[in-house]
Amino acid sequence: MDKEKDLEKKKNYGEQYQELLEEQGYLFVNDPPVAEVITRYTYQDYLDWPEDERVELIDGQIYYMAAPSWNHQELLLKLGTRFGNYLHGKKCDVIVAPFDVRIDFAIGNDSIIQPDILVVCDREKLINGKSLKGAPDFIIEILSPSNRGHDLVVKYNKYLEVGVCEYWIVDPDKEEIMVDILSDDKSHYIRTTYKKGDEIKVTILDDLIINVTDTFEGYRGGEIVEVEQRIFAIAKKMIERGDALIEIAELTNLTIEQINDLLGNE
Repeated sequence: MDKEKDLEKKKNYGEQYQELLEEQGYLFVNDPPVAEVITRYTYQDYLDWPEDERVELIDGQIYYMAAPSWNHQELLLKLGTRFGNYLHGKKCDVIVAPFDVRIDFAIGNDSIIQPDILVVCDREKLINGKSLKGAPDFIIEILSPSNRGHDLVVKYNKYLEVGVCEYWIVDPDKEEIMVDILSDDKSHYIRTTYKKGDEIKVTILDDLIINVTDTFEGYRGGEIVEVEQRIFAIAKKMIERGDALIEIAELTNLTIEQINDLLGNE
């Protein structure tokens, strides 16, 4: 009975957490569709699923996974390489997606997930090098437009339930990393958000530090520069024809200060 109360408490915490995220501007309308649940799907159902469909199984529900973007894979490669280089010759292993994890095997469920990056320090959990049975020590998920709610809420609650010690959520759009550390009583995560200019100490490892600026360096850089150049070009044309500063600001989303800088460079 106590276990049921603990799980219900965590679910309530997850619902409160989702409301907080929505207040901060996170949208969940693009979450991956959930397959219609007529009966509870099992591990065998997952194994029998068509190979051309990438899915995860969480609490008996199937979640479809969209193909990752180039930017997603760039961050995956960069972070995976950083952890791999550090862990070379050490007792813990880093694994990058796609790799099956029977995440809540210890509590009798058959949820199967594929974290973007995981670290496991108990090699007995590795089954023939093909899957992991039990919770990893550390997980990184990289957000994309199609998986925000899935990673921020569904997986968050599952990782909390099974006791993942450290969970990072990498947000490419905001260029920040949310780090969740499991509380001492294992009832909730304690969150710290890191932005460019910050460094993150990986809690479960002795001396690994990740530089946030280095992680996002070059990410969407060319696209951002191109868009900014177009916006400035439009603003300059409006300046040349004598449009009011407030109209230029409304159309281009530039600040008055940015527009005055353009005027000063003319």
